[in-house]
Amino acid sequence: TIRFIIHILFIYKFFKIFDLIFINTLSCTPLILIFKLFGFRVVVHVHEILSNEDTFTHFINRLALRYSDSIIGVSKQVSTNMQNAYCGGKYGMKVSTIWNGIDDMLIRHERIENAKVILTLFGRIKQEKGQWLLLGAIALLPPYCASKAIFRFIGSPLSLQDPAYHNWLDLVDKLRLSSGMHIEVINFVPDISTYLNETDVVLVPSIMQDPFPTVILEGLSAAKIVVASDRGGSTESIDQGLTGILFNPADVQSLKT
Repeated sequence: TIRFIIHILFIYKFFKIFDLIFINTLSCTPLILIFKLFGFRVVVHVHEILSNEDTFTHFINRLALRYSDSIIGVSKQVSTNMQNAYCGGKYGMKVSTIWNGIDDMLIRHERIENAKVILTLFGRIKQEKGQWLLLGAIALLPPYCASKAIFRFIGSPLSLQDPAYHNWLDLVDKLRLSSGMHIEVINFVPDISTYLNETDVVLVPSIMQDPFPTVILEGLSAAKIVVASDRGGSTESIDQGLTGILFNPADVQSLKT
């Protein structure tokens, strides 16, 4: 108890020179109550879409909306999800949207020629990001089409010991052996500019409600074709058929086509 009190007082002494506290994720929502207890104003920048159908995540959304002074969503999808935690109402007035952006100076606008068409999925390897879905779509491609392409997966799993990750690698190997397809798996790289410049098509096949994928903005900034699932913030950064192509992630045929 004494240690807890010391920590609380330390937080107060450290932050008391500020009038406004900025919280950058809903995972820190409990801190809102502490800061409000000491009279601070709190702004929460929301990068997540936490389901209002789940009791726990619905509670987190309501807590943040009820006790913060302002909510800033990174997309309209994020903002609407937060407002729905209280079915709009007076708390919904706290919510505004400021879309995420990228530093365009990081992207070199140049084309690196390759005889084959390169399609790349940038992102952490996990079910929600769509790597399994993409493999399923690749497997449906006719041989004459697949032979003209290089498929790249760039990213790493949360844990190299994750059984699901090794299962996915096995699926990649089986597809390579059975069809002779050119599939590359490349570990996480901090600077994607070289791979992005080599790429012809950026794939964002998320099956989750992705808040606002910045890789779409990076792909568009580098003048690449972007193919993304039609859920979450992707629908706000792609004008269907003009700046990219949206597909239904519930239908693997939709991605294959």
